Amino acid sequence: MFQRLSIALLASLLAFSGCKKDEEEPTPVPTKGSVAFQVENVVGNQPVVLGQMNYLNAAGDSFQVDMLKYYIGQFEWIKEDGSVFKSENYQLINASNSSSLSFTLDSIPNGTYTGLRIHLGVDSIHNHSFTQYAALDASSGMVWSWNTGYIFYKHEGKYRDSAGVHQNLLFHYGTDRTYTSALLPLNNLVINSDTRQLKLKLDLAAVYAQPNIIDFKIWHNNQSLTTQEYPWMDAMKANFSNSFSVAIQ
Repeated sequence: MFQRLSIALLASLLAFSGCKKDEEEPTPVPTKGSVAFQVENVVGNQPVVLGQMNYLNAAGDSFQVDMLKYYIGQFEWIKEDGSVFKSENYQLINASNSSSLSFTLDSIPNGTYTGLRIHLGVDSIHNHSFTQYAALDASSGMVWSWNTGYIFYKHEGKYRDSAGVHQNLLFHYGTDRTYTSALLPLNNLVINSDTRQLKLKLDLAAVYAQPNIIDFKIWHNNQSLTTQEYPWMDAMKANFSNSFSVAIQ
């Protein structure tokens, strides 16, 4: 009988110990959240609609967009204390593919964020490694045929010349020289183990005007091939820094 009592007492102690342990180990509180992006391509206050001669740039050129694709990535989240969290991620935005216009970045630490730096293009390490995965897969149609590397920004379409004739417009922008970034204010975006919504805009009116006016009558067939294109490449690089905006939804 003593043996049976001992076993019962031991079982009770083990059960009590298990309950106490459970009480001492509460479920961990999540410390990270996510941000869902919706991308919008515009020309001023007009949305980009493919295949229509609807737009006018600052040089007075009427133009249309038949293809618009570009890489954004290496998102840097800037906290109010100045610390930075980097999302190692690339997104290929394709105006003809609606599914590419929304994406979510996960595992962003909780906190208050005052700014977001995004990069247009592909950094020099990934630009020459052809990682062959996700957005950087070589089948994306954004790989040079003449050199190892990615096309960062591709706009193909038409513009109307001074005689009213539609001429081809081709901008293939890239190479390490042109990798650039834009710093966007976030107005104290708070992430608290939740999912926040941001709208990211690229404005082609700014791409071709701020601060450098891109005259299609002069620059209309550019593929980042030669040193003669450096003035166009450098002007576009400066413009891209002023062409993105973000709004909290």
